[in-house]
Amino acid sequence: MRSEIENLKNIPVIIGSSLTGLLISMTLSREGINHVLIGGGPPDDVPRLGESLNECAGPALWREFGKEVQDCFFIKSHISLMNGRFLSMIYLANPNRSVCAGSHLTESKFNQYPSLWKLLVSALFKGTTILHLDRIRFDPMVYHKAIAKKECRFINGMVDKVEMSSDRITSLQLKDGRKIDSPSFVYDAAGFRSPVAAAASV
Repeated sequence: MRSEIENLKNIPVIIGSSLTGLLISMTLSREGINHVLIGGGPPDDVPRLGESLNECAGPALWREFGKEVQDCFFIKSHISLMNGRFLSMIYLANPNRSVCAGSHLTESKFNQYPSLWKLLVSALFKGTTILHLDRIRFDPMVYHKAIAKKECRFINGMVDKVEMSSDRITSLQLKDGRKIDSPSFVYDAAGFRSPVAAAASV
């Protein structure tokens, strides 16, 4: 067991294979960066929090996966809140705005803008509505896609202990005794169970 990960030194490590960890992994793979993803098995079919995405996350996921799994995305303009017998509705976005209003802005046209203006153009055209995401279908698709990337070394396990020296992580120990020494970066996507936060006492 130990020999499997002895050579995984000085490499980025992602803790947690939730949607956050998977998207970090996909981003690293897209940039050609070899890394380790530590997590569990495929997501089950139990509903989970985070189906309603904000105006930053929604368009970003739409651009990455919209063409592949378009039927997982639903345009949403409001949320409902229940308090006992009272029901209220809050409108968050204009339902007439499109998922990707700037889709007509081609990459060649975008590159014509000076760098300072690119920030403004990006803000105006990156996405314009609230999206609801069918995560029961979406998460397993991203899971299998992420761990299949050649840049991703997936380890099925759970981090039990994080060893630190000053403000640097020196090793990650898994519950089964395996250990990864000297990770170059650690992305903790384990949520409220964050082993890095626990080790740093924050």
